[in-house]
Amino acid sequence: MTENLPEGWTLPNLRIDRDGDWYDDDVQVTHPGILANLRGNLRKDGQGYFLQTRVRIPVVVEDAP
Repeated sequence: MTENLPEGWTLPNLRIDRDGDWYDDDVQVTHPGILANLRGNLRKDGQGYFLQTRVRIPVVVEDAP
C-alpha cells in the first residue's frame, strides 16, 4: 500500500470512534471543511474502511455504541 507514496511521506493514522468523531493520531478533527472532505471520501470494501485519494488511506472504525 505504501509503494506509491512520495519519498518521506507516511500515511495518516485515521480513526472514527464509536460516536462518529474523527481522529488523526488521537487528535480530534473538528474543522467542518476537513470533516466534510473526510466523510465524502470514506469508502468500504472487503478489506475495510478507507479514504480514496491518490493513495488508499486506511481508516479504523470502532463499533457503534
